[in-house]
Amino acid sequence: MVILYDIYGNEYPVSDADATEPTMKDIPKLFFYGTLPTSKDDGELPFRVEYRSLTQEWNGYATLKVQGNSSAKFPKKNFTVKLYSDYARTKKLKVQFRDWGKQSKYVIKANWIDIMHVRNVVGARLWTQIQQTRKNTLPTQLQNTPRLGAVDGFPIKVYVNGVYHGRYSLNIPKDKWTFNMDDSIDTNVVLCGESNDANTPSVFAVSSDNIDGTYWSDEIHDEVPATVETAWNRVLSFVVNSTDAQFTTNIADYIDLDSLIDYWIFHTCCGNPDAQGKNQLWISYDLAHWYISSYDMDQFWGLDFNGNLVVDWDSDYPVMVAKRNTLIKKLIKNFGSEITARYAVLRSSVLSEGNIIGQIEKWTDICSSELVKEDYAVTTANGDFTEIPTKDDENNVQQLRAWVKARLELMDTMVPNFGVEV
Repeated sequence: MVILYDIYGNEYPVSDADATEPTMKDIPKLFFYGTLPTSKDDGELPFRVEYRSLTQEWNGYATLKVQGNSSAKFPKKNFTVKLYSDYARTKKLKVQFRDWGKQSKYVIKANWIDIMHVRNVVGARLWTQIQQTRKNTLPTQLQNTPRLGAVDGFPIKVYVNGVYHGRYSLNIPKDKWTFNMDDSIDTNVVLCGESNDANTPSVFAVSSDNIDGTYWSDEIHDEVPATVETAWNRVLSFVVNSTDAQFTTNIADYIDLDSLIDYWIFHTCCGNPDAQGKNQLWISYDLAHWYISSYDMDQFWGLDFNGNLVVDWDSDYPVMVAKRNTLIKKLIKNFGSEITARYAVLRSSVLSEGNIIGQIEKWTDICSSELVKEDYAVTTANGDFTEIPTKDDENNVQQLRAWVKARLELMDTMVPNFGVEV
């Protein structure tokens, strides 16, 4: 029995000893043998795979597929990895990392825009901590997920045909097992926002959508059930067409208010410009009540979408899309006192400067500065990654400490609207 602890010291047992894999200071190695896909058009390509850590070794077979949307244009790709125990790839190979349970599908993230490799995973861990503060208010299915509907990961070194390709992080994917869902059940659904554009369904400015991947996509079903489209259009119509009185009185019949308030506070405090249109994850187990979760946080703490460290701590760029989002504006207008009260709770716990920086440094302490430099060395991936943006001389722990401190102090003066006028 392995005992893990949340940030408040509460115990939660993990029955499988593999929950400790990999050990805290270990950076495992993944060896792939095959031809890397270069775009999504390549589909799933076959590989032989080997895994080596301080405590485990195993061999098998895999497919790799380019993962992500805007990130797919970068030289260093993200990949969805499916593991198999046989050459014909007919039998899944299930392996366990951390306390995630034994799975056969993972994602390896290149973190191209973030040389620290810290923002996406640490952001997800912070969101899980926020969820833990009100875990008993979440649906039972969501409570029984590895990270309460968020991702997690750990650093790895990747080799392709014997050539070192730098650090990645091995992550929980945006998959049905992440949310404890069954894709044969129409009422199990995760919808993802796909656009930051104004006057679109992604920012709750239009009262209906056909869920075809343009503005919203279904992450669970290969073919969107008609009931999902009907249910989500019910939510869109309510947000767009309700009066302030109707919104205040009836929001609980549609949207979990607590998760929405936490989402607004969290992403604004961390300076994320890419969460109020794209990357919203709306979760439902009954098609009536919807919970929002956090995903894709690599633009936290000062980065733009190309990896340039150009977003100042006092910039309003992080709320640019929120200013277009009808749901966020109605939230601010009608639940300001609730946002303010919750902000005080989170700032004294999960979103304290000490906790955020502590979580960041738990990650960065694993990787030496020499290993960071190897990510863009001319000997890595045959020199393909020398143009990684924001090298470690500017994107580093000192920058993160300073940015987080200044941003939080500013947000203390701007709650509950954080610069979005309604």
